[in-house]
Amino acid sequence: VMIQIGKEADLKSLLTDAGFNGIECNTRDQVTHWTARKPKTKVVHLNPEVESKQVSTSYRTSPTSYGRFFVTYPGIDIDALALHGSTLLLPTVGVGNIAQIAMDILLTTLAASSSSSSSTSQLVKIGYINDRNLVSGVGNDGIKARPKKKKQSTIKMGALNAAMEVYWHADARLCLVQQRSAVRIGGRGEFVRNLMQFIERNQFAQIVVMTSDYITKRSDAQTQQNTKLVYFHSNTFDADLCTALQQGNVVPNLATKNAHHPPRRFLSLLAEDEPMMDDVKKDEDEGFTVIGHGITQKLYDECVQRKQSVIVLCEFTEDGDNTLESEGYLDNVMKLVTALSDGNDEEKKWKDAIKKWKHPYSLSFANGGALPSCIY
Repeated sequence: VMIQIGKEADLKSLLTDAGFNGIECNTRDQVTHWTARKPKTKVVHLNPEVESKQVSTSYRTSPTSYGRFFVTYPGIDIDALALHGSTLLLPTVGVGNIAQIAMDILLTTLAASSSSSSSTSQLVKIGYINDRNLVSGVGNDGIKARPKKKKQSTIKMGALNAAMEVYWHADARLCLVQQRSAVRIGGRGEFVRNLMQFIERNQFAQIVVMTSDYITKRSDAQTQQNTKLVYFHSNTFDADLCTALQQGNVVPNLATKNAHHPPRRFLSLLAEDEPMMDDVKKDEDEGFTVIGHGITQKLYDECVQRKQSVIVLCEFTEDGDNTLESEGYLDNVMKLVTALSDGNDEEKKWKDAIKKWKHPYSLSFANGGALPSCIY
């Protein structure tokens, strides 16, 4: 601070009284330059006997019990649905949202076919997942089909959707879970353990996990063969059911000997032209490289340890508009679901009702609207 003094004054005494120290002065060309420093002042409390305490803004929540983890909607009797022996279809948050988009398309198609058919069995939203590790979020009209006529649409809009919901289709014997928000980092282990309680209590026969991973995670052989979709499963899963997948150019994600990322499980039958790495351990019980985003790897490990029948379908992709790619992914998922079914009359009816995949109306806003024609 520069101060111009118009009259003589004892500036040193004034600075000292004001609390400054280290006062120095230097006179040059009839101009006196003063330098002074003032130490930081301490906070004066009204009650000096009370010590100041640091305010903590963090909070803790109690672990989620099963009674709070899965919450049924009013009027739903979970015991009367007979989930025992059915198939659980579960997408996880992955690259490009392939699994989420595919599940939304499947739910939208099943909801539309249920409303248009005379069958008493319909797609029913039976509950939602409530866990402290799940990122909170809410949306609307997640599985409403696009109206054919904008002016004469009879579809009621405004239905809310939670972050993770559970649906049931009796004819298909499918329990479908849609995960729309991620699980926080550091809470995936607890979330998977709670999810396993839900799986074990309802005694699902098979668990189908839908996920995706970066295309750069492919091995050299997969890159040369342009592999897009792979699968891996536990020992308790019937490997003969994967024949339908292999007919659709879906290959098992076998552990390679020269993988850039050391796989955690390896097959005893390895490619002869790939040398074995010294720091890679070979496991003859399981022979797959476990990949996938979100809770995929932790969920797969828990299912293997608890002898659950689980299969994971992973699409190699990149971020962007993957709507069409999700349809092709869903076609392969349905091949597996068909192989898992017993082939009774009710299951044939709901499959025949699916003539064409229906996209949810909300999906049209995912990547913005159409570009204006004036830019061309």
